[in-house]
Amino acid sequence: MAAEEISETEKPACRIAAQQMRAIAAQKNHDIDKKIARFADDLMARFAPTSVAGYWPIRDEVSPLRLMAALKHAGCHLCLPETGAPQTPLTFRAFGSEAELVDGPYKTKQPPPTADILLPHLILTPLLAFDKQGYRLGYGGGFYDRTLAALEAEGHSCISLGIAYDEQEVQHVPIGPYDRQLTGILTNSGLYLA
Repeated sequence: MAAEEISETEKPACRIAAQQMRAIAAQKNHDIDKKIARFADDLMARFAPTSVAGYWPIRDEVSPLRLMAALKHAGCHLCLPETGAPQTPLTFRAFGSEAELVDGPYKTKQPPPTADILLPHLILTPLLAFDKQGYRLGYGGGFYDRTLAALEAEGHSCISLGIAYDEQEVQHVPIGPYDRQLTGILTNSGLYLA
């Protein structure tokens, strides 16, 4: 079933509802980071990534940090996004420790500009809502969509997984012409491939 395409003017209301839904889910799922970390071996067996891009969680996003630590233990190099100017793709820089991180825009943390740039094989993405077709509703900046499009245009094939609470699933994520489909979604219940 195809995702429903809507105008960009309709997305703000969807984002407000999705933020409320995610806040409620966060209150009920305090140990979700432990639950998703148990899928590290499955991700290694299925995708064999050598480098993984995560994100520094803000607000009530699901934290991927335990999963990232498990993937590092399995031999992956880790990186985090460096957010640049609006309308640009993300740059991924090596992530060693929290102590090295600097403040980024939107209250995020990111590696310093001196950290090595890495090209990830697996990208973990935050989201507000998702559907089983692999579409995600983000905050509206388009950073991940531009990044996935840019990587594809450069001939770099990567796996993109949304990280979410089960309760963030909706029947159809409203999409626009630039929204990119993810490879799948990882929740506390498991991995769903699009």
